[in-house]
Amino acid sequence: MLRGEFLYVKWRLKSTGQIYEDNVDLRQRLPTDIKDHRIHFAINGTQLYIYLIAPERRAKDMPAIGPEMYRYRKTTMIYPDQSKP
Repeated sequence: MLRGEFLYVKWRLKSTGQIYEDNVDLRQRLPTDIKDHRIHFAINGTQLYIYLIAPERRAKDMPAIGPEMYRYRKTTMIYPDQSKP
């Protein structure tokens, strides 16, 4: 996968018709080498989530986060920031 600089996502909530968009700067969030990694994004209501999926299996003592289909792989949430509520 090529290492991108930005991810722009625009979505609409069917229940309200409200449109949301988010432009995330990936330059400081991604490691330099993302060979064999995947980037997965998900939307939950008004919030965008971005995950970096590593090729390695996650350790049994590491909590499973992110998309269900990648629960067995080492996954890091890169957006939103962990420090933000």
